Parts: sequence; C-alpha cells; structure tokens
Amino acid sequence: MVHPALGLGCVSGEWDGVTATFYPCGQALELPEHYVPSAFREWDVHLFDWQTQCSSQASRDDGLRVALKRLMPTVGCEADAVAFTEEAQHGLQPQSELPITPSGSYVLAPASMEAKDLRLEVCMARPSSGPLAPRLRTRVVFSLRRKQSDGSWELQDIQVHNEKWVSPYNGGAELAGCGGGERTFAKRPALERSLLKAALDSAVEASAQVHLQRGTADSSLHERSDSMPASRLKEVMEDALLLPSGIAASVAISRDSVQVASGLVSDDDDGSLLGAAMCSFSTSGLDEVIIM
Repeated sequence: MVHPALGLGCVSGEWDGVTATFYPCGQALELPEHYVPSAFREWDVHLFDWQTQCSSQASRDDGLRVALKRLMPTVGCEADAVAFTEEAQHGLQPQSELPITPSGSYVLAPASMEAKDLRLEVCMARPSSGPLAPRLRTRVVFSLRRKQSDGSWELQDIQVHNEKWVSPYNGGAELAGCGGGERTFAKRPALERSLLKAALDSAVEASAQVHLQRGTADSSLHERSDSMPASRLKEVMEDALLLPSGIAASVAISRDSVQVASGLVSDDDDGSLLGAAMCSFSTSGLDEVIIM
C-alpha cells in the first residue's frame, strides 16, 4: 500500500491557480455579478474563471488542511487582486488507508455519507517536464447533495482547479498579484471524445501507481496486483463529461454509493494521458481507489 507520508511534501505548499465551476451538463458557471467590477458589465465582458490561491498543509498527524482564496476580479493591473471573496477551510483527515502517491496525486473522500452534502476530490499531479520546470497539478472537486424528495444523491457542480506550486506552505501570508500568471480556461474548447478514447487506449497496458480495493473479509483497503486498472478506468470514463483544459469527469450515483473519476489529457499533438484517478465511496467508506 502506498503510505500517505510518501507524497505529503508534494502536496503541501502555496499554489497559485485558476478555478472554474461547471454545471453537470458541462456549461461553465459565470462569476456572480456582485463580484464583478461595473466596468466589465459596461463593456459586456463576462467572467467565468477565478484567480485563486490554495494553501495546502499535509502531515501524518493532522491530515490535509486546505485554505482556498478566490481573489476578486480587478480592472487593470494597477490594482492588484488583493481582496478575496471567501476562504474555505477543509480539515480533511486522511484515513490510514488513503493513498497519496510520491508525486502528490491523491483522492479525498469524507468519513461517511451521513451528511446532506458530499465533497469528493481527485488530484492529479502533472508529469514534470524537467528539473527546473514548475510543479503543476489539477484538482477536480465533485459536489453532491441529497435530494429532499427521496434521499438520493445528485451532482451539484464540478470545480476544476489548475494550480502551480509557488512556495513552501506559509498559511497564505502573501496574495498573488494581478493575473497570477495562470491561463484562464473555462470558455476554451472542451476535450474531444476521440482524443480521450485515444489517450485511454494508449494507456491500457499501463500499471497504476495505486490500486486499492476493500476486502470482503474485513473493512480495510488492500493492494490489487492481479487486475488491469487502466482497463477499469477506460470502462468508467467511456461516457465521461468533457471539459476544457483536457479534463474528463465521470460520476456514477446510486442511493448508497458514489463513484467519481477524472482524466487529464495533454493538449499537445500526442494527446497522451497525463493522469487519471477514480474512487468508489459507499456507506462503508472508500471501496476502491485507482491512481494512474
């Protein structure tokens, strides 16, 4: 089993990024009007991306704590984006069985399904292009809510966070300047299904960094070495929702279980699979985890 401590150093730090939220149909959610300067409205400019700063602190004792600041849009770089609209703290305690890969990829699920809201997160560390290249990652967050009518789950939205590591963890003491240096993506073309299929086909023989499955005799997750996780992911991702920035996201919901998966496809000519992960979650906790 991959121990969380192996990847804690790659998770912790200050991450500048760009975040966009998508409806279950794949349409990007526009920023609320009251956060957008009047000048943009006068020019009929519509904003769909937040500049963000994510402070992540991971330790074996305290788990993973995340503080996400969404910086308010400004007009012109003479006014740095120094005000933030909210700061969402997530005290996420990784179970001893929850894997974090050495590169910093992980999945996060709550301790139980008893709450009316669920937040499932898949983080994919992008492969490094060289020793001096910046560390990049993509976090895909699935938000679900129980229906009052019958108690079943429904997907509310999907958040995509494209982030770049900028410094060791400092509690978000310094806010990013204007623009943050990251490219907006919410209104860029969505990933093409043919590219997703080709990327999954090319990776079908690849081995997983992590493949854990809950045993039938006990409640623990166990390593799987007798399966083909890439084939499993290909099956799960076949009808995935296609989003910009090379993202594919899949959600399968039943009354007592939820399965989420996400894949990241390169926008280069080769269209390779940069990362993929899935987790199945039920009333028993995590049932299966695959991280490619």
